[in-house]
Amino acid sequence: MKTRTVRVIRRCGIGVVAVSCGYAVALGLTSLKLKEVMSRLEDDGRPMTSQEVIPEVVPDTENAALVYEAVSRILKSAKVNGDSAFATLERLLSEENVTQDQAEMEKQFLEVLEQEQVRQAFLLLQHATHKKFCVYDLDYSKGAGLLLPHISELMSLSRILCAGVTMKLERGDVSAAWDDALTALRFANALEDEPLLISQLVRLRMFLNAAEVLQRVAVQVPPNEEQLREAVDLLSSFDDMTPLIRALDGERLLFGGWVFGLSREELRRTTVLGGDDPSVTLQLVTTLTPLMRYDEARYLEVMHTLTRHVQEMTAVPPAEMEESLMEGVPFFCIFTRMLVPAVSSVQETYLEMVATARVMQAGMVLSQQARATGVLPQDLTNLQGEMLIDPFTGEPLKFIPGPNGFVLYSVGKNRVDDGGEVFPNHLEKDILWSFERKRN
Repeated sequence: MKTRTVRVIRRCGIGVVAVSCGYAVALGLTSLKLKEVMSRLEDDGRPMTSQEVIPEVVPDTENAALVYEAVSRILKSAKVNGDSAFATLERLLSEENVTQDQAEMEKQFLEVLEQEQVRQAFLLLQHATHKKFCVYDLDYSKGAGLLLPHISELMSLSRILCAGVTMKLERGDVSAAWDDALTALRFANALEDEPLLISQLVRLRMFLNAAEVLQRVAVQVPPNEEQLREAVDLLSSFDDMTPLIRALDGERLLFGGWVFGLSREELRRTTVLGGDDPSVTLQLVTTLTPLMRYDEARYLEVMHTLTRHVQEMTAVPPAEMEESLMEGVPFFCIFTRMLVPAVSSVQETYLEMVATARVMQAGMVLSQQARATGVLPQDLTNLQGEMLIDPFTGEPLKFIPGPNGFVLYSVGKNRVDDGGEVFPNHLEKDILWSFERKRN
């Protein structure tokens, strides 16, 4: 009996030693892989600490963010029939406000904008758009718990500005419409340096709002040389992948780094995959350090690959991008599988901004040349540089000359040449500029 017990104990001991050795080997290999991946990121010039992507503190006098916050406070304190001016303007523009007569709504909207306190607030905003920096005081150490109250306020201010442009144009206040359209475009760059993907997506939305009303103004009321020059310069600032690259680095360091830096218990409590009743796989991954390190290594590899795609402006449809990025990622890489799909489509969305900026730059320049010379362009030979290239195809923008004008366009997200057609579905359209010479 004793001999049998000894054998069992010996076998158990051998098993424990074997498991311990295997664990140690797995730990060493995954640690080595993680180190190699981080070395490749560093060799590629990618930032490796959160401080490298967090905006530096700037002087208050040069910081537009402080002014934008003040504008929001002023609009919230200004009263209109017992409600704040901010809330009233938002309500008048809301989709729920469909029962009100359009003309009456615009009348009320402009009356609010013309109130002295509101007018002064938007003058402050206009001046602030010329400031060099816009840096909000955010606690980036909170990871997924980071609060971003400024995001919704900036979006609302952008919508109010752009709606005002359209209404002033319809009223015939051309000078104010042009000034506000350019202000809206400058304001759209408020989040340019914020290293967060959500911030860049909001910046995109603000840009598309501003670009739409700027095109409307420019088509109805041709710009003078100064307005044209400023518009083209502003549009060119949105033809740049640097803010998105910075945001991807921020996503990797500020959010991914936060996730993988949490304790095992914190991970189980905070992840949507776990919560109060973590799955068996999640329990296993968060218990075994080698699995967590391998997961982190794969996450960093995938984010590195995505960043390179963005740097090279490799226009890949979102489904193909996600499939390519996730190829070979095992099922137990829970956090890679949770974090990556949310960012795999961001380049596609961002390219819409680049394409719109290029089409509008080229369209405005060609339209102005046609007005100045009286000669309609027959091709794009008078243009140079990146504004000629459709980022969705890597080929020149499409150009269709006509007897009284021309159409210039990008094929858009669907990558289908629809002949310059615009469809109601925002995802299924060409991005175009249309010019028609006015008959005397």
